[in-house]
Amino acid sequence: MTTLKKEPTTELVTVDPKVLAEINSLGGGQSMTPKLPQFKLEHTTDGVGEANPLKSHFTLSKPNDLGEYVKTDLGEKVKAQILKQRYCLDMTKGDVRYTSKEFDNNDDIVRLYQSTGQGENRSSTLYSEGTPFELGKNFLVKNTKGQTYSELMVKFVLYMIVGDEIVRWKLNSSGSVAYKGYARRVKPFVVITELTREEDKKGANKYYRPVFTAVEKLTDFRKILDEQKSLNELVLMQQPAVHEESKE
Repeated sequence: MTTLKKEPTTELVTVDPKVLAEINSLGGGQSMTPKLPQFKLEHTTDGVGEANPLKSHFTLSKPNDLGEYVKTDLGEKVKAQILKQRYCLDMTKGDVRYTSKEFDNNDDIVRLYQSTGQGENRSSTLYSEGTPFELGKNFLVKNTKGQTYSELMVKFVLYMIVGDEIVRWKLNSSGSVAYKGYARRVKPFVVITELTREEDKKGANKYYRPVFTAVEKLTDFRKILDEQKSLNELVLMQQPAVHEESKE
């Protein structure tokens, strides 16, 4: 009778982070663009429409060694130091979404892309390019009072220190409105900001919007400048994906 040889099994082992870092360093071929952790205020449903157990909580997602994003629950209150604000254009009309990469100023020339479909069936093409104001003129409508406005929205992207690491937060519509009001009242780069949330409804749909509160004034301006300069170098290397899901 022939005895089948049992193949050895591979077991997951815990690796010392310092040893793993040395292996990666000696192996070479590291990405020139480090991936920043993604900060988010969780909504009532997740990315596939299921009930979200983390709803109303702030979370932080960052890639593990397999390239999979692992999400950490930060709770309903977080303190952050805002270092930089950038912008992006975003609008969904029917089954077409219009988005741009990040930019810094109103006079920047921005590429606006249009995309349709979901997942692997998603296709994207360049719609137009110009300043945000010029692009916005392609989507003018009138409200019930007869006032003309553009449906193409400028949204904020914040780079912040949370804990001891730099994170990126792409705000949705309600978050952008809330932050815009906050930035008018205070100077967001020289304070510690406490982030909480409040519940609201849009029709029958419940959602959460962030609340920004200045809780501490920073005094070491040289340290802030150094942090911002280091971040600017990092942001120049960042190439965020154009198409990111953003739900209200």
